[in-house]
Amino acid sequence: MRYGFILILPFLLGIPGLLAILDNPKMAYFWADTKDYMAAASDILRFGLSVISSPPLHPDLPDHVIWFDRPPLYPLLLVVLGFLPGSFEVWHFLTMCLFKGLAGFVIYRFLKARIGQGWLGLLIIYSYMIVFPIYIVSDITFFLTVALFAVAGLMLLEDPGWKTALSAAGAGILMAFTKPTGAFAGLILLAVGLLGKKTRAYSALALAIMGSAVLLWCWRNKAVYGRFAFSQIPDVNTAFYLGPALAAQETGQEKPWRFGWGYFGLYQQARDAYRERVKAMGIEGNDRAKAALIAEMAEKARRKIMDDPFGYAICHLKYTSRFLLPRGFFQSSLQDFTDTLAKLLILILACMGLGLWWKRGRLGAVFLALGGLWFLMTPGPIMDERVVMPFYVFAGILAQGGWVLWRRRKEGSER
Repeated sequence: MRYGFILILPFLLGIPGLLAILDNPKMAYFWADTKDYMAAASDILRFGLSVISSPPLHPDLPDHVIWFDRPPLYPLLLVVLGFLPGSFEVWHFLTMCLFKGLAGFVIYRFLKARIGQGWLGLLIIYSYMIVFPIYIVSDITFFLTVALFAVAGLMLLEDPGWKTALSAAGAGILMAFTKPTGAFAGLILLAVGLLGKKTRAYSALALAIMGSAVLLWCWRNKAVYGRFAFSQIPDVNTAFYLGPALAAQETGQEKPWRFGWGYFGLYQQARDAYRERVKAMGIEGNDRAKAALIAEMAEKARRKIMDDPFGYAICHLKYTSRFLLPRGFFQSSLQDFTDTLAKLLILILACMGLGLWWKRGRLGAVFLALGGLWFLMTPGPIMDERVVMPFYVFAGILAQGGWVLWRRRKEGSER
């Protein structure tokens, strides 16, 4: 009954969202990213998996290159959902609720077996992003793959063997092919096992398996787009977000610690300049040329960042601090206050929990802390509520440890 409740809870929390989708299915298409995922799914439906080796062009979407930006796992899921009878938007919503339930189930079972409690970790990941199953974006799917990877990675560090190595590598591959940041995070976190004698060989095996899949996709991108990279996303982010954010700070358009989006004017200028060059060069239907153009713009932005690394660090931290701002979904001052307070408590408990996990195993503690920091800190000027969602997986596990530690100390002082 407990496990059934854990799986069904996201559906219960999502009832308002389900009613909203039934009333207005167009809500599912709110995010700009949605059109890319839908276009990729349409490609798979029309051409099959040959899109992997020979992706169709999308001159109708000139800002980037879809099959260099978007890994195939989530678009493939959209194709499968499209075959189900009834409303596609409703099926997608229900599937995302199921994925969130599965993420909670995996984390709860892991925590319950290790430290005897799991409800706080479950509450943290369930309370976050209640409204997002409504939207056709890959973040909830990524949330599940991150949860699978976090648990599999910890099990590998606790009990190294070929089974746990294969599980961690498989979860890492799923994570990478859902969102590109999963590739970088997965390889970095699996490398933690190289620090221990008992875990070194099996972590190397997991790294080799996951790394091979990542390298194959990089070679595929080299053959198709001329760029040996797992995804174009780093180039896009650097060219259109990171560079303009630093320029806005240097020119005074974005004041330090303003918590705003002051660089959006420069962001839009970079987008407009790119579109104008695409049109002037006549490369609307040439994905390889567009990829090279974005790489060129990204390289200029990187040189600007390297010329002022301290200034960029301040710029990056300024936007990362937006994490503590309220979400603002419900236009309620009480909700805004409780949201910010909850985030602070999660951070405090997660820091406390590091001590408990350190006692259980140093490599596991490093794995959790590094995973939490990676997904919290790397977005920087790209920061919004979606991109820090994976942080809550690692923070939820750490915070549960903090809660257990606090309860133990309280019970000890009472005695």
